[in-house]
This record gives sequence, structure tokens and C-alpha cells, in this order.
Amino acid sequence: MIRLLVTLLALILPAITVAQTVPVRSGTHPEFTRLVLDMPRRVAWRVEKRETGASLIFETPDTVPGLDFDLDAVFERIGRERVGAVSSGPGRLEVDFACACDVSVFWHGASMLVLDVAPMPKTASEKAVLRPSSRPVTMPDRSRSAAFGSLTDRLDVMTGTAASQDGGDPPEPRAMRADLSAMRDALVEQLGRAASQGLLTPARRDVAGPETDMAGGDARAPVDRVDPALSGLAPPAAVNLRAHSSVDMAISGAARPPVAAVQAQNCPESDWVNVAAWGGTDSFYEELGRLNRNLLGEFDRPNDGVALELTRFYLHHGFGAEARLALTLRSHADSQSDLLREMSFIVDQEAAGDMPGLASMLACDAPAMLWAMLAIPDVPKDMTLDHKGLLRAFALLPDGLRQSLGPPLARRLLSAGHRETSQSILRVIDRHEETDDPETALARAELARARKEPELERSALRVAVQGNATASAEAVLALVEGALETGEPVPLDRAELAGAYAQEYRGTALGHRMTRAYIGALAHAGAYQEAVSELERLRADIDPARTDQATADMLIDQMARHADDVTFLRHVLSGRLGGPADVHPAIGRTIANRLLATGFADRAAGFVAPKLAGHEAPDSRRLRAEIALAKGRPRAAEVELLGLEGPEADRLRARARSLAGDHGAAARLYALAGQPDAAERAAFFAADPAPLSGAKDPILRDVAELLRQPDATEAADEAPPLARHRRALDAAATARQVLDRLLAETPGPDIPVN
Repeated sequence: MIRLLVTLLALILPAITVAQTVPVRSGTHPEFTRLVLDMPRRVAWRVEKRETGASLIFETPDTVPGLDFDLDAVFERIGRERVGAVSSGPGRLEVDFACACDVSVFWHGASMLVLDVAPMPKTASEKAVLRPSSRPVTMPDRSRSAAFGSLTDRLDVMTGTAASQDGGDPPEPRAMRADLSAMRDALVEQLGRAASQGLLTPARRDVAGPETDMAGGDARAPVDRVDPALSGLAPPAAVNLRAHSSVDMAISGAARPPVAAVQAQNCPESDWVNVAAWGGTDSFYEELGRLNRNLLGEFDRPNDGVALELTRFYLHHGFGAEARLALTLRSHADSQSDLLREMSFIVDQEAAGDMPGLASMLACDAPAMLWAMLAIPDVPKDMTLDHKGLLRAFALLPDGLRQSLGPPLARRLLSAGHRETSQSILRVIDRHEETDDPETALARAELARARKEPELERSALRVAVQGNATASAEAVLALVEGALETGEPVPLDRAELAGAYAQEYRGTALGHRMTRAYIGALAHAGAYQEAVSELERLRADIDPARTDQATADMLIDQMARHADDVTFLRHVLSGRLGGPADVHPAIGRTIANRLLATGFADRAAGFVAPKLAGHEAPDSRRLRAEIALAKGRPRAAEVELLGLEGPEADRLRARARSLAGDHGAAARLYALAGQPDAAERAAFFAADPAPLSGAKDPILRDVAELLRQPDATEAADEAPPLARHRRALDAAATARQVLDRLLAETPGPDIPVN
């Protein structure tokens, strides 16, 4: 009976298929929308295009039975501008376009299938099925060398362009795409000419046997298809040719893949970076004692295997320096030792320069990708990440490493635009830690800033400030800079804390920013004298050559906006913060405006002089016109305004015309500048009744009527003298009443009383 059951199971089990879920992820780029399929392994595929979309069809689904595409997260990170809808069926994925788009498909890494959907150029023609180009080689119409024919035939066979390719290789990835046909034509022609010139030395080698066919796979995968017409011929020997001459300088360098496109063969063995498995089975003290007992063998020679295990053990528990010391006990260094040494600096969060070993693993699977991200300063923004694998690898780290490496990892991911994954990293930390340390709080604040949640950001920064780590200093800097940007008050104790951090981190980039924030906070709090003194004391550290005027300009700007006149004049005119040629043009205009408002027109002119760099701008010319008007020079003001347009220029021209006595022209210019009250006032001085008749002020309308009345002395001669005199008396009484009302409602000048 048992034998019968075993036989039946043997017959049934091959027919049983298990559905394999394939997550479909997405991302938006400026020029295209990307869909990523995390396949179990590489399989054959083809793409069929239609006018409104494309179908990705897996031609041999039996190789990966029961594919089930998970489409739940497709539209979480992309809109529907290019991809309108995504659906799936047995052995196929349907993509509907929302634009006149094209799709390119390629393998990335070991098993990641990428679909890029981009708007189709207007001159591009759409094909029914995506196939590799099989165009014949066309050469320019010029003389060809005797080696041309042989090289063309061999390159056709070696590159597969002469073959009948039914499987259909996908195009190159977007970053690698180029006109390969044109490049091939130019290469064949140049190599043929170089061979005829005797510049080439052929190196022949046997062609390796056929490799596994990667149907529809990576464009970099080997192609072993051969045209049936050539099937009877022996495989040609591969020819390695290299020529360099002045004749052939027309061929430029080929395109190179981006940093993120690291090949899978650079990935290490999985146990080389699997820190989660290096902790042993016993307690820390028992494992450490066992390793130390077994470390030295006969003649006190270190055991290489135990030294490697001890190094891994130290890294698992977060002891980077001890791991490096244990690594020196190995009798030889290898690539694994180099990786462990780089990991030890990351564990200690110490700067160790470039880490080429870990950085080259950016395209590998987790956990190698996790350590690669921690080894580089910035994660490429256009890199396609395995977010789920990254989170799984991080969650498996020991508690101490999660707490120390999680915040910098979250901040790197956030700077690269992976907001959701960064938040997931922080959630993993929350599950194991009840309170935030400064590093975690700072990462949480940056996430809140990216999500435009200022209250949560400030709350997290206040938590980070409570510590005494570098993250605490960065949190103080963020709070002070944010307050300076929004104009909020900076507490004096926080300004003093920024000064303490500026002293602690002097000579570093963080220290330079902290010093500027500290001085700005003092000025913002009204402590201008202390701010100037601290600038002079710390300037040798942040700017030894005294060429950086930015901090002094910030201090001047604060004084110009908020300080009283005496404080502003004492510090700005003393030259301690820089002269007219030192300050930024915008700060020079700010100083000139404040000086002009306080009555120092001559000193204001020096900060916007035409000879100074940056003061040929319209803003400076308008300011020089105002200074000229303040000095009673209307003609000079009009010269500065030549060629300038706009209401502000018209207003200044009107003032210049009025100052020159041309009140009629001033009234017209004020009207063009959108200042009707000033236009009415200028018309009053011009004694022009036409503009005044429509004035809003009834007194001015009465003045217009008064100006329209004829002169009583010019009345007709036939009128009796008594009538003429009576009309003159009535006109004088009316004029007196209008003038009395006008004087009563017009405030007089403020005359100081001694």
C-alpha cells in the first residue's frame, strides 16, 4: 500500500504548480515612467505593441509556472500621464498608454525586468512586435579597403545581425541607448581602412561553445543564433582588433552605463555580508570566550578561520575598531577582508574615504545593497531599488546596528526621493525602540520637512536638540536657519548653543554653517554689537582669506531691516562689515535705501555707484535716480531713467518733471504710473482744470470750476462799471471760500519747536 502511494505521488507532483507572485513596482522620471517586475528568474518574453498600449508576453510560461502579477502598488508613485492602466492575464502583462508613447523592455541585474514608457518622438514609426534591429549595414559612398568585406561578414555573425532571431531581444536600456547601426557602420569602415594601412594586428582565439539562450533577455547577453544560410560554415574565429591613428579620430567614445548599473558578477557571496547570521548561538560572553580560546593554534599562530569568525562576530555587535584589529590577525588579505574592513568603518560611523568594494554592490540583492547604500554619500535618484528586499535586510540586523545605521540610511533614502521607504525604516526602528535618540529624531524631522509638516518637524528637532551628538548640532542648525528664514524670533539660549557648537565643530563644513547661523541668530535677537564682535573673532576660522562676504552681508541685511538708525549707521559706515565694493549688489541697494531714508544721500550714492560690479541693473539705476532727486538734480535723475519702463520708472520721471517745474507733464506721468492722487496734485500746481474736473476730492473740483471762470477785468466793455465790479467781488468771494476750504483740509509741515 505504501509503495502504491509513493508511486501515485511521484506521478502527481510534477503536475502540481505553485503560483509565484511577481510584484510590479513603479517610478516616475522626467522623461519616462518605469515599471519594474521582480521575476523569480530570467525567462523568455516578447512585446506586442498596439496603438494604445503594449502586451508583455512570456512565451514559455511553463518555465515559471503560475505567474501572478501583484498590481496593487503600481500607481502609488506614478500618475496616469503616460501609463493609463495596467492589467494582467495568464502569462502576460497588459499596459495601456495615456499618451502617444513607446515602450522599451530590458533586464536589469539577475532577475529584474524593466519597462520604460516614454512619449514617442513625432518622427518615430511604431512596429507591431518589438524585435532587435536587423537592418543591413549601409556604408557611406566612399572608397573602401580590401578588408571591408571580410570584416562585415564576421561582424554580422558575431553580433547576430545577420541571423533570423525569432525570440526577439529587447532594446538597450534608456541610459545605454544609441544608434548602434551607425556606430557599427563607422567602426567597420575605420577598421577596414586601418587594416589596409597596416595598423592592425589580428589576435585570433577559439569561440566558446554556445551559451544558454536568453530569449528576450538582456541586450548584453550572448547571442548564439546563426542564419540558416550560414549554418554549414564553421564558426568564425573572433577577431580582437584595436587601432589608433590620427586618421581614425572621428570615432568617439562609446556610451557608458551609470554608476547604478553594476553587473551582477560584482556581487559577493551572500554570507560575506549577512551580518544577521554572525552573532552565534550562545550569549555574547560565551561566544567571545570560545573564539578567543580557539584563535591561537600551534606555536601561537592565529587561525585564519577563527580570526574571520571573530571579525564577523565583532561587526554583528557593532564593534568596528575591534573587528579591524581581529582582521589583522589573518595571514593574508583578500577581497572579503576588504569588504569587512569597509563595513567596520560604517559600523563605527567613521569617515574612511572611498569604499569601492561596498559601493560596487549597489545593484546587488539585499543585504549587499543595504551596505552599499551606507558606503556612498548619496543614493542615485534614478536608481531602481528593491524596496521590500532592503526593508527585510534592515529588519534582520541586530538591534544595535538597526539603531545606529537606521537614521543615516533613512536620510540617504529621503534625499534620493524614496520617502515611503525612508518612513518604513523609521517604523522598523519604532518597533524596537521606545524613545528617539538624536539621530532618529533628526531623520524624523527631515521626513516631516519633506512631507510639509512644520509642526512635526519642529517637534522632532526639539527632541534631537536634547542630545550631545552631531545630530544634535544639526538639529540646532536647522532650528536657527528655519527661524531666520521665516523671521521668527530666536531665543538667546539657542543662539548661545549654536555658538558653542560653532566652536566645537570649527574647521568643518558643519562648523562654518553653524557660525553663520550663530551670528545671524545674535543679530536677529538684537545683539548687533555682539554679532559684529563674534564675526571678527570667528572669521579667521570660516574665512581665513577674508574673501567670503556672505556672513557679513547677512548681518548687514538684519541691521538694515530691524536696527535703529544710530546702530545701523555706526556699524555700516564704520567699514568693519565691508565697503561698497565688498558687499553683494543686492545688499548695497539695501544699504543705500536705508541711508537715503535717513537723509544721507551722498553716502547712499557710494553703495550704488555705476562703476561697481552688478550696479548696472535697473534696480540700481532707479535707486540712483531717487538719490539724484533727493539732491535736487532732476535732469540727472532723468538720465538714469533713460530706457527704463514700468510704473516705478514713470513715477520717478513724474517727480523729476515736477521738480523741474513741468507740472503738466508730471500729472500725465503720474496717471500712467497708476497714482491718481499725485496726478491731481500735479494738475493743481499746473492750474489745469481739465484733469481736476473729474477729481475725487470735491474741493479740487471746485478749484477746476474756479479756474474755468473768466477774469472779471476782461468782461465786455459795454457792461456798466458797477456790474463789472459786482462780478469781480462775487468771484473773489468764491475764490476765498474755495481757498479757505483747501487750506483747512491740507495739513501743514511739521515745524520743530525748540
